[in-house]
Amino acid sequence: MKNIFIDCNIIIDWLTGREPFSEYAKALIIEIENKKMTAFVSPLILSNVYYILSKTYNKQVAYSFIEDSLKVFKVCDVLGFDVFQSLKNKFKDFEDDLHFFTEKRNKIKIIITRNKNDFINENIEVMSAEEFLENERDSKKSIPK
Repeated sequence: MKNIFIDCNIIIDWLTGREPFSEYAKALIIEIENKKMTAFVSPLILSNVYYILSKTYNKQVAYSFIEDSLKVFKVCDVLGFDVFQSLKNKFKDFEDDLHFFTEKRNKIKIIITRNKNDFINENIEVMSAEEFLENERDSKKSIPK
Protein backbone atom coordinates (compact mmCIF):
# COMPACT_ATOMS: atom_id res chain seq x y z
CA MET A 1 0.00 0.00 0.00
CA LYS A 2 1.32 3.45 -0.91
CA ASN A 3 2.08 6.02 1.74
CA ILE A 4 1.31 9.59 0.73
CA PHE A 5 1.52 12.95 2.48
CA ILE A 6 -1.41 15.31 2.00
CA ASP A 7 -0.70 19.04 1.93
CA CYS A 8 -3.03 21.53 3.55
CA ASN A 9 -4.30 22.98 0.27
CA ILE A 10 -5.74 19.60 -0.80
CA ILE A 11 -7.76 19.31 2.41
CA ILE A 12 -8.96 22.91 2.16
CA ASP A 13 -9.98 22.36 -1.49
CA TRP A 14 -11.98 19.32 -0.41
CA LEU A 15 -13.66 20.90 2.60
CA THR A 16 -14.49 24.28 1.11
CA GLY A 17 -15.37 23.11 -2.40
CA ARG A 18 -12.74 25.30 -4.08
CA GLU A 19 -13.29 24.82 -7.79
CA PRO A 20 -11.89 23.43 -9.96
CA PHE A 21 -9.63 21.62 -7.45
CA SER A 22 -12.28 20.20 -5.12
CA GLU A 23 -13.36 17.47 -7.54
CA TYR A 24 -9.93 15.80 -7.46
CA ALA A 25 -9.40 16.47 -3.77
CA LYS A 26 -12.72 14.78 -2.99
CA ALA A 27 -11.90 11.80 -5.22
CA LEU A 28 -8.53 11.44 -3.48
CA ILE A 29 -10.10 11.56 -0.02
CA ILE A 30 -12.61 8.88 -1.07
CA GLU A 31 -9.71 6.64 -2.15
CA ILE A 32 -8.04 7.24 1.22
CA GLU A 33 -11.25 6.50 3.12
CA ASN A 34 -11.59 3.28 1.11
CA LYS A 35 -8.10 2.27 2.29
CA LYS A 36 -6.52 2.30 -1.18
CA MET A 37 -3.51 4.11 0.31
CA THR A 38 -2.32 5.42 3.66
CA ALA A 39 -2.39 9.20 3.93
CA PHE A 40 -0.32 11.18 6.39
CA VAL A 41 -0.60 14.77 7.60
CA SER A 42 1.39 16.74 10.10
CA PRO A 43 0.06 18.49 13.20
CA LEU A 44 0.84 21.76 11.39
CA ILE A 45 -1.56 20.85 8.62
CA LEU A 46 -4.29 20.00 11.08
CA SER A 47 -3.67 23.28 12.89
CA ASN A 48 -3.83 25.28 9.66
CA VAL A 49 -7.03 23.55 8.54
CA TYR A 50 -8.55 24.09 11.98
CA TYR A 51 -7.76 27.80 11.78
CA ILE A 52 -9.22 28.20 8.29
CA LEU A 53 -12.37 26.23 9.13
CA SER A 54 -12.91 28.11 12.38
CA LYS A 55 -12.75 31.41 10.46
CA THR A 56 -14.77 30.19 7.46
CA TYR A 57 -17.41 28.37 9.51
CA ASN A 58 -16.97 28.16 13.28
CA LYS A 59 -14.91 26.40 15.96
CA GLN A 60 -17.38 23.54 16.35
CA VAL A 61 -17.06 22.65 12.66
CA ALA A 62 -13.27 22.93 12.93
CA TYR A 63 -13.11 20.64 15.98
CA SER A 64 -15.40 18.12 14.29
CA PHE A 65 -13.06 18.06 11.31
CA ILE A 66 -10.04 17.37 13.54
CA GLU A 67 -11.86 14.51 15.25
CA ASP A 68 -12.98 13.04 11.92
CA SER A 69 -9.59 13.51 10.29
CA LEU A 70 -7.97 11.28 12.90
CA LYS A 71 -10.10 8.44 11.48
CA VAL A 72 -8.88 9.14 7.93
CA PHE A 73 -5.29 10.36 8.20
CA LYS A 74 -2.27 9.21 10.15
CA VAL A 75 -0.48 12.05 11.91
CA CYS A 76 3.31 12.31 11.56
CA ASP A 77 5.20 13.73 14.48
CA VAL A 78 7.29 16.80 13.77
CA LEU A 79 10.55 16.47 15.72
CA GLY A 80 13.22 18.93 16.73
CA PHE A 81 15.46 17.18 14.22
CA ASP A 82 13.05 18.20 11.44
CA VAL A 83 13.19 21.82 12.62
CA PHE A 84 17.00 21.85 12.62
CA GLN A 85 17.13 20.26 9.15
CA SER A 86 14.64 22.83 7.86
CA LEU A 87 16.71 25.69 9.22
CA LYS A 88 19.90 24.32 7.68
CA ASN A 89 18.49 23.73 4.20
CA LYS A 90 16.04 26.59 3.67
CA PHE A 91 14.50 25.34 0.42
CA LYS A 92 11.62 27.77 0.00
CA ASP A 93 9.18 28.02 2.91
CA PHE A 94 9.84 26.96 6.50
CA GLU A 95 6.55 25.09 6.86
CA ASP A 96 7.08 23.22 3.60
CA ASP A 97 10.63 22.42 4.70
CA LEU A 98 9.26 20.96 7.95
CA HIS A 99 6.87 18.82 5.96
CA PHE A 100 9.61 17.66 3.62
CA PHE A 101 11.93 16.55 6.44
CA THR A 102 9.05 14.97 8.36
CA GLU A 103 8.10 13.00 5.24
CA LYS A 104 11.70 12.01 4.60
CA ARG A 105 12.21 10.79 8.17
CA ASN A 106 8.98 8.77 7.92
CA LYS A 107 10.02 7.32 4.53
CA ILE A 108 7.04 8.85 2.73
CA LYS A 109 7.97 9.23 -0.93
CA ILE A 110 4.93 11.08 -2.36
CA ILE A 111 3.38 14.40 -1.46
CA ILE A 112 0.05 15.50 -2.87
CA THR A 113 -0.19 19.27 -3.16
CA ARG A 114 -1.46 21.99 -5.43
CA ASN A 115 1.73 24.01 -4.90
CA LYS A 116 4.17 21.65 -6.57
CA ASN A 117 6.96 24.22 -6.88
CA ASP A 118 7.14 24.45 -3.08
CA PHE A 119 8.47 20.89 -2.86
CA ILE A 120 10.99 20.53 -5.67
CA ASN A 121 13.41 17.84 -4.53
CA GLU A 122 14.83 14.69 -6.04
CA ASN A 123 14.04 12.65 -2.93
CA ILE A 124 10.27 12.98 -3.09
CA GLU A 125 7.64 12.68 -5.79
CA VAL A 126 5.39 15.75 -5.91
CA MET A 127 1.97 15.47 -7.55
CA SER A 128 -1.34 17.24 -7.70
CA ALA A 129 -4.40 15.26 -6.64
CA GLU A 130 -5.40 15.00 -10.30
CA GLU A 131 -1.97 13.68 -11.36
CA PHE A 132 -1.86 11.16 -8.54
CA LEU A 133 -5.33 9.80 -9.32
CA GLU A 134 -4.52 9.53 -13.04
CA ASN A 135 -1.24 7.79 -12.22
CA GLU A 136 -3.04 5.31 -9.97
CA ARG A 137 -5.69 4.67 -12.61
CA ASP A 138 -3.01 4.13 -15.30
CA SER A 139 -1.00 1.78 -13.09
CA LYS A 140 -4.08 -0.37 -12.48
CA LYS A 141 -4.73 -0.62 -16.23
CA SER A 142 -1.23 -1.95 -16.81
CA ILE A 143 -1.65 -4.82 -14.34
CA PRO A 144 -2.51 -8.02 -16.26
CA LYS A 145 -5.60 -9.89 -15.08
